[in-house]
Amino acid sequence: MTDPSHVSTAAVGAPAETVLRLLTAVSAWPRVFPSVVHAEPLDGGGQARVWWLRGDEIALTTVRYGGDGASVTFRADGDPVPPFTGTWTVEPRGEGESRLSADIGPAVLLEPVRIAAEEEIGRPEVLLEFADTVEIAGAAADVYDFLHTVEGWPEVVPHVAAASATPAGPHGRFIEIDNAGPDGPKRTTEAVRVGFPHRAIVDKHLLLPPLATLHVLRWTIEEVDGSVSVTAAHTVVIRPEGVAAVLGEGTTVAGAREWIRTALGGNSVVVAERARAYAEQRASGSGAARRTA
Repeated sequence: MTDPSHVSTAAVGAPAETVLRLLTAVSAWPRVFPSVVHAEPLDGGGQARVWWLRGDEIALTTVRYGGDGASVTFRADGDPVPPFTGTWTVEPRGEGESRLSADIGPAVLLEPVRIAAEEEIGRPEVLLEFADTVEIAGAAADVYDFLHTVEGWPEVVPHVAAASATPAGPHGRFIEIDNAGPDGPKRTTEAVRVGFPHRAIVDKHLLLPPLATLHVLRWTIEEVDGSVSVTAAHTVVIRPEGVAAVLGEGTTVAGAREWIRTALGGNSVVVAERARAYAEQRASGSGAARRTA
């Protein structure tokens, strides 16, 4: 039996079914569980591989999850154990409201779930998802090599003034990039990165501007019949209260969405185009030896 003294609760201004859907949607975990960098469902359902931030390193854990329509239980297969493991219970509380409880520790751990659920109901426009794809006549290995090795970007990516990477344990790395735009001051990006050689890279940003509470960038590399498609997919949660600080008084969430789409999408397309040039030079035999991380 759960010790009531270890149960945290939160009132949620969203229906119980919305909260439960967020808890059981593996793709939503980087949004609702701050420590989660990336999660992939495993075949058969009910379990997922989870890359999560544990202090100064990325841990990898298989998590089993399931529920009864009123609660969801997360259990780790071995150590280390992510902080969201335990039983989360959601009770309807009147029209459009619910009560969330979990035996996971401090109530602050419930806040991201509450906020995400309330945003889905009351401010769905704050969630922005978009993607751009570049076709490349080269090899997936070369595209991955370019994207993964950020240290070389300042030499070839116009908006990158400096870039560095440090290990985050055996499952990832921390990256820091100074972006220098032609019409604005230098902005430093800090992210934690998980790489899946030759097929994908996931960055979860740790240092965010005032207008966002989440930014996840997923690079997907697909090789078909000798050519490669590289896609940069962004997930951003806008913080309406911080929009004016970055974009000026009077800027709406709609205006912020347009600005973010142009700025982030433009930058990632530039990086993808440089990856295309690098991979196609390699394919033609005229490129430099491939960099390694």
